[in-house]
Amino acid sequence: ICSHFKPGEGKSICDGIKEVILKEINSFMNDYQIDTTNLWCRIKVTPFIGGGDYSVVIMHEDITKEKEIEEEMNRNRALFQQLFDKSPESIALLDVNGKIVNINKSFETLFGYSAEEAVNKTFYQIIVPESEKSDEAKIFETVFAGETFKGETIRKTKEGTEIFVDVIGYPIFVNNAISGAFAIYENITERKSEEDKIRFLSFQDQLTKLYNRRYFDNKKAGDRN
Repeated sequence: ICSHFKPGEGKSICDGIKEVILKEINSFMNDYQIDTTNLWCRIKVTPFIGGGDYSVVIMHEDITKEKEIEEEMNRNRALFQQLFDKSPESIALLDVNGKIVNINKSFETLFGYSAEEAVNKTFYQIIVPESEKSDEAKIFETVFAGETFKGETIRKTKEGTEIFVDVIGYPIFVNNAISGAFAIYENITERKSEEDKIRFLSFQDQLTKLYNRRYFDNKKAGDRN
């Protein structure tokens, strides 16, 4: 039997078989790869119930397909982790109660919190200004109702600085049930500042620096509304 196992693997498996035969353990199970092949098996060793003399049953189960699925899942998990860790966007993973499970480096950089400080906290506790808590409640309700949320809002850093952000929130489904959510943030404070400058200049006469006709027309339209 031991000749079927890879070098170094056979001894531990044969030792397990011997321990069952000697009644040192009740049963033994181990996964192994057949030497020089891509085939995977699971060996199970149990006492044989019935008959006279004590004996054991050794079963080998082909688990190659199971191992291939497991390896594919591991590859996908590793790929996702790399995308999560290295993304330039700030990402937080939440559980179904809205508590932070994990954040990436970009989130740490943007908001100033380490993973240790953020995990098990809610956004309300660390990055949502008092004035935006009702807004955060609407986002939470939307996402955990199974819908994706996209929009602009205001958040705050660990130092208390308020920043404009683009936020995308979307639910995570496992077996057709929501198991958590992702929140993705992009700092748009500089962009908003530039937009405000452009808007101000569009209402100002460049020679007199006074409000131009567009400003008053816009104001009249606003007043009528």
